Amino acid sequence: MYPLKGKSYDDAMASLIKDPIFLTYIEEDAFMEVSIAGDNEKQAQDLIAQSNHHVDALPCGVNTHHVSNELYEEAQSVGMGVGRYVAAQQLRELDSTITLDECRNMTMRELRERILAADPDAAVDTGMGGHNGDHGAGHSQGSGDGMGKRQGRNKGF
Repeated sequence: MYPLKGKSYDDAMASLIKDPIFLTYIEEDAFMEVSIAGDNEKQAQDLIAQSNHHVDALPCGVNTHHVSNELYEEAQSVGMGVGRYVAAQQLRELDSTITLDECRNMTMRELRERILAADPDAAVDTGMGGHNGDHGAGHSQGSGDGMGKRQGRNKGF
């Protein structure tokens, strides 16, 4: 993995999506969540635009969105990325026997398949609204390996 610390966000994204290790996770049936967390609306929109510029060419599904600092911190406190944490919470609402530990060990694909198995009419909730970007900037984190639909201007499955 390329060192990203100290790079601009744009340069870091460019390095990340060219990394051979990262590319092993990006397949047509994969799904990646890119979450931008923070309090600066303009900066969030700029980071989302930069993210979309880089990920639009990837063969996988991508959901790029803004999340609150509170949601980001909550997900981090249980050792999950935001997208995985929101999907885990949705699955746990549908099946109370599932634990966060079990969800932590599932791929995004498994989480989404279990959500749809529990409720075939369920839209897989990202917890971020149905569009790219909403509030904030600061932290950025993505997770690969899963499935779902792209939202906003990204391609869909």
